[in-house]
Amino acid sequence: MAKQWKQLLPNVHPHEFLRGFFGKDGATNTNVGQIQLQVNAKDKRISFAATGDDLQVHGEKVNDYQRVVDLDSHNVEHSKLEVDVARQGSGVVKKLFKSVLPLYEKMGIHHISLFANIDRGGYAWGKYGFQYYDKEERETHQKGVKSRLDKLMSPPIAMPLTPEATKEKEAIEKVLKGKKDETIWALTDMKTPHLDKIYAARIKHDSKKSTFIKLLTKNTKWAGLMDISKDSPARARLEKYIGNSK
Repeated sequence: MAKQWKQLLPNVHPHEFLRGFFGKDGATNTNVGQIQLQVNAKDKRISFAATGDDLQVHGEKVNDYQRVVDLDSHNVEHSKLEVDVARQGSGVVKKLFKSVLPLYEKMGIHHISLFANIDRGGYAWGKYGFQYYDKEERETHQKGVKSRLDKLMSPPIAMPLTPEATKEKEAIEKVLKGKKDETIWALTDMKTPHLDKIYAARIKHDSKKSTFIKLLTKNTKWAGLMDISKDSPARARLEKYIGNSK
């Protein structure tokens, strides 16, 4: 494995790799003992899967963690990151992005791909800077969100809308007709204070930190792609969101 590693990443030490993905204390015996690392020089791929009761990522408990680095296509697949329920909202994902970006640059990674399918992923990954993987993903997701919007606006769930709330609803519908793969950004950036107020009881039941848009996109699924090239709009969005702006 050591020979294949040097062949693929001669300028990246395995400990540097682990620190990027697990934090500065990531190369602990406990973590290493729970990591299944695969290095394939022929396919130019490095992947790992890590699970366990004591698995730590940036000091936070994680139940399942998987990544696939494809050096041939300059892409890394963020396959899975299941943060322990008690530690969700701790900021571990933002810390992780801050630590892996320099590593990705050193490895020549240009894109990050993922599948948003866990709880808040349908909303959160748009905030980070992921866009729809392609036209099919965009159309499918937009159709699904529109169906949810129609359901919320129909009996027995429907609430009487004020003129201001009606405008917010129409604005959402307009965004859901967008033809660009980054229209997920416009959707997740929307502010709907009037709809938030009208649907407050349902939103509060979902989560104290929820909003109408978060409720609308919860548990929705879509494949995403992020261009992390230095001057890309997605990279600028990511840097701003994780508090890494220059």
